[in-house]
Amino acid sequence: MNFLAVVLTVITFFSTMAGGLFTLKYKSKLHYFLAFSAGTLMAIAFLDLLPESANIAIQNQVSLPIIFMIVLGGFIIYHLLEKLILIHSHSNEEGEHEHKFGVIGSSGLIFHSLLDGVAIGTAFQANFNLGIIVAFAVILHDFADGLNTVTMLLKAKSSKKKVITFLVFDALAPVIGAFSTFLFSIPEYFLAFLLAAFVGEFIYLGATHMLPSAHEMKSSKKTVLATLAGVLLIFILTRFLNF
Repeated sequence: MNFLAVVLTVITFFSTMAGGLFTLKYKSKLHYFLAFSAGTLMAIAFLDLLPESANIAIQNQVSLPIIFMIVLGGFIIYHLLEKLILIHSHSNEEGEHEHKFGVIGSSGLIFHSLLDGVAIGTAFQANFNLGIIVAFAVILHDFADGLNTVTMLLKAKSSKKKVITFLVFDALAPVIGAFSTFLFSIPEYFLAFLLAAFVGEFIYLGATHMLPSAHEMKSSKKTVLATLAGVLLIFILTRFLNF
């Protein structure tokens, strides 16, 4: 197990915790972080994950249209997961239903964080530099995961103890997910499929979740610039620093 991979994986724990605690204290600057993270996620999907998935597929004689179908499938699956989790929040206004939604929604976020960890481990198995940049993306995104977990539970009027408990579980999830992939080796051709699925996930999270949330909170030129800054950062890392 690579030492740097372990360090970056552990950082996801603190990133998630920081996002949750930040939500409990500050909200005024949150939209800038969400916009920046959205830019990094989408840039990583197109500039790193998809090219690496395609390269592995070509080397293993896997048809590229299959890779693109998996990207689309990943996008749709995460869309359906989110909608199935969130659908009750719009149809139920009673306190009891809101409480159930908070628990169900937060549990869904924990499962999603587990998959984030799997993305880190999978990326490191495919390519060391790719693992670094995917870990960077997950660290940024997990800040938002911690934020969403706390926000959802606070909206459901959960106790502070329950909020912190769910936040800790959410923070541990990506660590467990990443470490699980270090216990076994994934066949190279299957890496192409997993990376493609995570392309769909990252595009979905960036384009339909984090970016709209940022503009809903405060749409401005600075918010747009924050998104472009995220894209530019990943472009520089991938093109000029050989990541």
